[in-house]
Amino acid sequence: MKLFNSQYFIKDLEVSTTSAKIKAFISLPKGWYQGEGEGPSINAIETALKLNKFAEDNFLLTDAVPGVGGEIQLIVYGLSAPRDHYMEVTANSDKLLTVTRYDKVGNKWTISRDEEINSTQNAEAIIWNFGKEINKWSITSASSERNGLLRISEGLPAQPSKTTKAEYRLFRNDVFATPLEIFVST
Repeated sequence: MKLFNSQYFIKDLEVSTTSAKIKAFISLPKGWYQGEGEGPSINAIETALKLNKFAEDNFLLTDAVPGVGGEIQLIVYGLSAPRDHYMEVTANSDKLLTVTRYDKVGNKWTISRDEEINSTQNAEAIIWNFGKEINKWSITSASSERNGLLRISEGLPAQPSKTTKAEYRLFRNDVFATPLEIFVST
């Protein structure tokens, strides 16, 4: 996809719905919202795309909306219901990021974090910790031993790996007559 001029290109390996939405914000004209609003800068788009990919690679759901001041707000939330926690990470044109976290307490939404940060690395760390907190993962495994006994390990803590760029495959190893199966529950 070509943005502004020939020096700006965004590589499409896998395009998520949110990524496609963020890329489409480039076409917003001046006055796009009831006569107000400016399109986001290339910096805001690139930052939002980078943070969106990071969140999705770490098993979080995302959405995005443009702001009238040229910013892009990335909404990040967990895979599991109920969705009682979510974050908004706002990428501004001036490379400043705003992170706001919302938590549902009873029937009311409260803001538990609201801060400005100046690097995508800090935003990624906040997103990582948010995902680790709200996506509770555990592993249950069962294996058959030679004597016919079934050994079950349950509730082992697990979390998504930060290594998300490597290609992987799941292999089944039939060392014994009964294959080993791994189940992940949330």
